[in-house]
Amino acid sequence: MTSARIRFATDILRRLGEELNPSIDKGILELVKNSYDADAINCTVELTNVHAQGGSVTIRDDGLGMAATDIKEGWLVLGRSSKDPAQRTDLGRFPAGSKGLGRLAALRMGRRAMLTTRPVTEKDAEHNLLIDWDAFSHTSLVEDVELAIETSSRSPKTTRGTEIRIEDLRQPITSRQVHRLAREILMLAGPFGEDTTGFKPRLIAPEFTDMERLVSAKYFSEADYHLVAKIDSDGRGNAEVLDWRGAVLFSANHEELSGSHKVPFKCPPLTFDLWHYILGATNFSTKKVEYRGVKAWIRSFGGVHIYQNGLRVTPYGDPGNDWLDMNLSRSRSPEERPSTNNSIGRVLLSDPGQLLVQKTDRSGFLETDSFLEIRAFAQAALDWMAHRRLHEAEQRREKARSEAPQQTAASKISLDHAVSKLPPSQREPIKKAVAQAWSSVDKEINPLASHRLRHGHAEER
Repeated sequence: MTSARIRFATDILRRLGEELNPSIDKGILELVKNSYDADAINCTVELTNVHAQGGSVTIRDDGLGMAATDIKEGWLVLGRSSKDPAQRTDLGRFPAGSKGLGRLAALRMGRRAMLTTRPVTEKDAEHNLLIDWDAFSHTSLVEDVELAIETSSRSPKTTRGTEIRIEDLRQPITSRQVHRLAREILMLAGPFGEDTTGFKPRLIAPEFTDMERLVSAKYFSEADYHLVAKIDSDGRGNAEVLDWRGAVLFSANHEELSGSHKVPFKCPPLTFDLWHYILGATNFSTKKVEYRGVKAWIRSFGGVHIYQNGLRVTPYGDPGNDWLDMNLSRSRSPEERPSTNNSIGRVLLSDPGQLLVQKTDRSGFLETDSFLEIRAFAQAALDWMAHRRLHEAEQRREKARSEAPQQTAASKISLDHAVSKLPPSQREPIKKAVAQAWSSVDKEINPLASHRLRHGHAEER
């Protein structure tokens, strides 16, 4: 008998890396998530001469660091994660990093990758590993390339943490890609105000500074409507809509949101927030913020984002990603409905059991029953809010229509009284002109009112 083993060609590194995760910003974001998993508070991404070929990317954090065995048995092992997704870290975080494919794509952005790590468990040790990707092009099998983990004494002034330096970039990183990376890093932990994880990732770049300034504006209190919809641990939903003062306008129980089935939603507990703005210069004339500022803020961060266990999951809420079909619903019934252009929202998921599984290329969740239930609930909440707001708008219009004849009669009396005080020589010509004007108004209003009564105000819906 001849023994044999499955072996991997070096070409698999390219296929697993670039082809499964071709986006530069997504690859770098995976390294940032590794810092999050290591309980880092601070993580800095530094770009050096990246707009030309040959630049470098450096990711530094103050996390737990890695021992030599962690590097060998975990960091260098692709396709398997040593992290238990249901086990919280010392800082109470659920691990978010992938099984190494995103990390591989990022590391292969350059011709060399240097890892330097100082573990919290070894006060005096520093471990270094150099990966020269050209070495893999000179052999046919991955296991034929030997990698050396070098251990040395670290300076007493250095602190724990990890630094990854990706050198000699194979291709430039464009300004558009840097802008997208800045947005991804800012949105990772969320621009919504709550610091639930204590994680502070930063990008050293002008694009990040400009976007960070825009994020800090936080116009949530200026929203005209705030929808808050929740699913509890028993799968039962509820919702309410608040106005800009925080007063509750409408509320709904599970039966109103679950449709005809009335069964619990089969998904993790969640909270769905949506802040809807009536964007128009007139509506902002009485507010303390500028219309242009709010519009630019929504343009950069609008849409509905998903956060699983504290970290954002892409691409939900990215430009062009309308996973709740809000824009389609608005085009079919434009009145009283939000869109990705006039609202910002989030779905916060507590999912320690990882019922929702992200795709291999990190482009969102697999569309399992749990994910489809989340989407159905969010859409039901949006439909309920639109229905209640439309009903309220129709009541306002009906009230205005019912009060119009009394207001018109009062106006006529007031006008007749004013005309009666005019000199006799001016009175008759003006009375005739006023009568003719009222006759013209009646001819325009009466047919329109009859049409609305016959067609049930269809054109207003």
